[in-house]
Amino acid sequence: MGRWTDMDDDERRLPDGMQRIGYDSDTERYTFRDTDGSLYESAPGSRYGNLQPVGHRYTPQEVEERNERIRTGYWSSVRMFMPFALAVLVFLLVMFKLVDGGFGMTWAPRREVLNCANGTSQIQVQTGDSCWRLGQEYGVSVDELKRIAGNEKIECDKLRMLQGICVPDGTGEE
Repeated sequence: MGRWTDMDDDERRLPDGMQRIGYDSDTERYTFRDTDGSLYESAPGSRYGNLQPVGHRYTPQEVEERNERIRTGYWSSVRMFMPFALAVLVFLLVMFKLVDGGFGMTWAPRREVLNCANGTSQIQVQTGDSCWRLGQEYGVSVDELKRIAGNEKIECDKLRMLQGICVPDGTGEE
């Protein structure tokens, strides 16, 4: 039992002469009767608190004031949330920049376009390719492959998938 359960009955909480007589579960309102027989209703969901005479309707001004308080409360909540949302957005943008190297919509590696010399064409490095394997396939040595125009910046030990590389036209097998 709670500490103040003896203070939790209607006699102690309601004004003198006021008696709770019912509850409407559809509207979640309690109904009370005064000593002179007048009926009052509580606010929806409230057992005690402000009571309105039964049949009393809110005026349009009261309704508008209540709606304005609700709108003001909503926007103050949004304003409280904005710094957090901004911090999360900045964090996500930084993470996309670090992971993807840009703000592109694709996670696939970027294809490089090289300016290959005449008699050569560009291919994309695939999984498992190496300079030695590409040289064997196209009939050139690794040093000759590196000297082809467009391959000046190629680092054979750091080939990436879909990286462009210039190779001689044809397969070298004649």
